[in-house]
Amino acid sequence: MRGTPDSPRRTVAVTARNRSRFARPRLHYPDTALGTGYDADLARELLASTGELPTSKSELIALLAEYRRAVYSLTQLLVQQ
Repeated sequence: MRGTPDSPRRTVAVTARNRSRFARPRLHYPDTALGTGYDADLARELLASTGELPTSKSELIALLAEYRRAVYSLTQLLVQQ
């Protein structure tokens, strides 16, 4: 479910600029705003697209905030069941 060239990215992703082992991982934001929160599929996509952590402090904080939003949305879904 990751963003491909044909489909827009739905959540944040961490990627390296190139395939060099010395390339710094960078945070890429979604193509559209996340207004409705996370469901199980979107949370799974978030975890799959952030296999590495970004090196800058501001990007790491943004990624952790996104994880927090995903966990909060999933706990709200579990409470409602």
